[in-house]
Amino acid sequence: MAKTRRSYQGGAASTTTTTSIAASGATTFVITAYTGWPYGTPPFFVVVEPGTSNEEKILVTRSGATDTTVNIYATPSVAANRGVDGTTAFLHASGSTVYPVFTATDADEANEIASTLTTQGDILIHGASTFGRVGIGTAAQVLKVNSGATAPEWGQVATAGIADSSVTSAKIVDGTIVDADINASAAITLSKLGTGVLPTSITVASANLVDGTIVDADVNAAAAIALSKLATGALPTAITVASANLVDGTIVNADINASAAIVDTKLATISTAGKVSNSATTATSTNTSSAIVSRDASGDFTAGAITVVGSLTTYNNVVVLSTGVAYYGNSVGGGASNNVGFRWDNPNIIGTVDNSVAAVVGTVSDRRFKTNIQTLKNGLATIKQLRPITYNPVDVTGFDENNKIVVGETISSKVIEGFIADEVEQVAPWLVQGGENGGYQSVNYALITPMLVQAIQELSARITELENK
Repeated sequence: MAKTRRSYQGGAASTTTTTSIAASGATTFVITAYTGWPYGTPPFFVVVEPGTSNEEKILVTRSGATDTTVNIYATPSVAANRGVDGTTAFLHASGSTVYPVFTATDADEANEIASTLTTQGDILIHGASTFGRVGIGTAAQVLKVNSGATAPEWGQVATAGIADSSVTSAKIVDGTIVDADINASAAITLSKLGTGVLPTSITVASANLVDGTIVDADVNAAAAIALSKLATGALPTAITVASANLVDGTIVNADINASAAIVDTKLATISTAGKVSNSATTATSTNTSSAIVSRDASGDFTAGAITVVGSLTTYNNVVVLSTGVAYYGNSVGGGASNNVGFRWDNPNIIGTVDNSVAAVVGTVSDRRFKTNIQTLKNGLATIKQLRPITYNPVDVTGFDENNKIVVGETISSKVIEGFIADEVEQVAPWLVQGGENGGYQSVNYALITPMLVQAIQELSARITELENK
């Protein structure tokens, strides 16, 4: 038979039949599984009831990969393919064991292929019913079909046998031409080269550059062209000269434009005495508009209202504000005499410190400063969570008029009642100020008063309720 490869997959599983196989005349039988079994045109051998007295080898085919029907090979006849290789055709009942086998025929065909190729470079060909060999040819020969168009052979191809002997661009595989393929004296003209970036290894002489064709984009950002290569002349205004490119000490007054308007943040702090003369400043000890204020011979000066945007500190009388206006004055808002007053904006007064007996510190509580007025609730609940303490304060320090730290009064032996701001913040954070950026926290004791009053009222109401029961 013709030599065809059987599709053995390896690991062919043993299975059983679901139909019987008659001793003669049977053409098919059915199996329960087919894992690893060959299929397709080439026939293959199976063994039924192996290792028993009824062992039989049969040449079969199987049409498809999922077919369970096995066909007994009919060439030259079904009877000729039953009981082959010295076995006998038997009646096999349903449930008989069956599996495909690699046979001597398979081995013979494999050996035939191996023995056909005898010399290095041989080519295996397939004839009508057997394998053949085409031996290795000689140098410069090509493999071509013989004159009868029945087999390949080695030989020379005449020029007449080449459809088109000229080598055109279309016949050259893109990217296969390398530098060595081009003759050193080829002198390919630039007009034959495509437009694009030249390799870095090519040196372009000045004579090959068209005058006026080099533009800014052609110069690499890291080119670092030396100044000696530039012609002498004024630099274009579009060029930015970095500080590193300026020789120290070369900028003079004439180089700075009269309208440069250099901002004072770009100027270094003047720390050398005498660099600003008295004639360069305008100063006075009196309250004069838009003037620099200086002390008079007695060390005093006069001024109107001092508006504080950030903080204001003096060291004889200390006033510190985050916002608002501090002032010295009398009859604030038509009231009693005051030493210090605080304004949010003129003429609204938000607090005073006065020298009257009735009130040393006052907080403005006028109805006109309030909106959405509600009766306080839950004062007792908040008060119950606060922890009153007694403590000895840390000895304090202060500053003298020259901003020098001095030791203040020793008060660490005194016992004082109060709260810890950190604990109060956990219960009523609106009573605590400060603490940002590591600053000290303080408790607004004045705001506790309304809660105390409401707590007392609440307790009073409960007592009255209990007394009435």
